[in-house]
Amino acid sequence: MPMPPTPWVSFRAAGTPIPQGSKRVWVKDGKPMMAEDQGDRHASWRREVTAAATEAMWRAEIKEPSGDPLSVLLTFFFTRGLGQYGTGKNAQTVKATAPAYPHKPPDLDKLVRAVFDAITDARLWVDDGQVVSFTARKRFIDRYGNEPEGVEVAIGRFLES
Repeated sequence: MPMPPTPWVSFRAAGTPIPQGSKRVWVKDGKPMMAEDQGDRHASWRREVTAAATEAMWRAEIKEPSGDPLSVLLTFFFTRGLGQYGTGKNAQTVKATAPAYPHKPPDLDKLVRAVFDAITDARLWVDDGQVVSFTARKRFIDRYGNEPEGVEVAIGRFLES
């Protein structure tokens, strides 16, 4: 795997991960126009990730954005729905029929785009085009545990394996 054993920088941003909006295209005065659908929740999520990345840079004493080829590992955490738990005395027990992974929307590629754009906003890297390798995954967290929803991010300089 191309990810170095020790990341150059890592952080966790808490909050419900919100995907990057879809792009809309239309024609105005004969010219194609494009915009991205974004709402308040998306902007709030991006600010949370940007703040976490900025704090991680400060802790790691990173003063300038990296220009190197990079490798990224993203793990998105989502709370299981109530319907995935039993009832009564089993209300805190995950049903045997519950899915092991969150395989429904939001789409993983749009979650990645939102986080990459927030990291760009933090100026941890010059541009997300520097990412030459990444792994992204979605996981469930126990709704009755102490772990918050969010994303864990580990970024390292790309090393060919």
